[in-house]
Amino acid sequence: DALIDYSVLNQEDAKALEYLNEATKKFPKLVGFVLKKADYYIKLKNFKEAATGTCYESSPAAHYHQALTLTSLRRFNEARLKYDEIDVRFKTTEYASKARVKMMELNEIEKTTPAEDNHASRKMLESPEF
Repeated sequence: DALIDYSVLNQEDAKALEYLNEATKKFPKLVGFVLKKADYYIKLKNFKEAATGTCYESSPAAHYHQALTLTSLRRFNEARLKYDEIDVRFKTTEYASKARVKMMELNEIEKTTPAEDNHASRKMLESPEF
């Protein structure tokens, strides 16, 4: 655990991920390592890795950051589905209340934005890897 924290602190991404992978393999039932790994992938903006395996299943943060990314790409329908999923699956977490707030913000954005601007197929968008 100290080696992981040291590597993260010194921005040694490869070493930190090596230690995190080793820790999650040796101690798969210790949720702390799994969550730390998901949070680290989120910090690196690697949502695809954060959204796989047990990290994804146990981390509402991974889902929430996916929804934020979809919102910033103006993929509002997909973002709304993701926020709704967070609200349902992680009801007792802070991310559920954050997701409800974001859904209300999406409603306001969509009221003030012409419908044709909301449709992703009318724009060239770069899509993040999920």
